[in-house]
Amino acid sequence: MRVQLEQIRLEPYRWSEVLHIPAERLDNSEIVDLGDVTWRGEIRYAAPAFRLLATVEYDQTVRCQRCLEPVVLPERADLELAIFEDGAEVVPGEYELDESDFGVLYVDSDVVDLEPLLIEQMQLNVPMRTVCREDCKGLCPSCGADLNAGECGCGPPADPRWAELERLRSRLR
Repeated sequence: MRVQLEQIRLEPYRWSEVLHIPAERLDNSEIVDLGDVTWRGEIRYAAPAFRLLATVEYDQTVRCQRCLEPVVLPERADLELAIFEDGAEVVPGEYELDESDFGVLYVDSDVVDLEPLLIEQMQLNVPMRTVCREDCKGLCPSCGADLNAGECGCGPPADPRWAELERLRSRLR
């Protein structure tokens, strides 16, 4: 969704929409599926910048890191940005960011595309590590059986670091 900032100077712009975004758009292999995304917010002029306040809500399905079962996680995130027209304040080269720079967006025209902001916010919500439950036993490293369903019969995996000692032990018997 593209928004003309010039029109917002007189009257705030509000939106509320339900979108279907394919999981591939997030470019993250952890995401299995995304539910419908509710994206609503408001942009209003607050000199010298525009202020964007938005909320995104959706369900994301990721895989458990131990057993690979799908886990549905409800997500809700609030987004607040100050939007400055004409990125003239941006100095080329290296720049050290401080905390106040994270809520600022510089645009080169009077049009703001909200979709990249939504996608970025959703990418930030992908958890780094997910387990279906704290006591998840995962998969057997030998046969790949789900250990939550029961023991697989493989026994504990042999530690390759002890292999030489095991060979010595078997020769001494």
